[in-house]
Amino acid sequence: MTIKDYYSAAELADLKLPSLPATRENVYRRATREAWPHKDVAGFGGRGGVRREFEVPAYVRAEIIAKQGMTPEESLKVLDNYLARTDTKTPLSEQKVIRISDGKAVEEPRTWAICSGAVQMFAKMYKVSMNSQQEHDVTEAAYRFMLARKRMGKTAELEDLADVIKKTMVA
Repeated sequence: MTIKDYYSAAELADLKLPSLPATRENVYRRATREAWPHKDVAGFGGRGGVRREFEVPAYVRAEIIAKQGMTPEESLKVLDNYLARTDTKTPLSEQKVIRISDGKAVEEPRTWAICSGAVQMFAKMYKVSMNSQQEHDVTEAAYRFMLARKRMGKTAELEDLADVIKKTMVA
């Protein structure tokens, strides 16, 4: 399976991702409730020959990428390229994303979302178990690294970010 920009609820349910419900109907409900961006596509599977396909959040995309059997570095590049493509006018470090936390919409910097998705992906790939506080600490270390690079006028290379995440996870 290739990494796509949009997925139907049935495709997402078939992937059996740990963060998503198991049925098409419940995936559709969650995507609607969390207001995932979507498009209507002509084809089989929907009412009147039109089905809805969703652009999945970073944490779901990270799980899809992890299922592909890529190396962590390849996976991080795919995730970063996808996130950078979604808003080309605003610098990546200033972009905001909305996520749902404990049933509430939370706005956070897109850079934080990239770091968070990367930390979750690396934890799964290296089979590292972390509680939410440890995950937050590792994400914060990666985020601070990216901000420090920006202040120095340098871009944060993905390989460097991967090294920061790996070192912080094992510390």
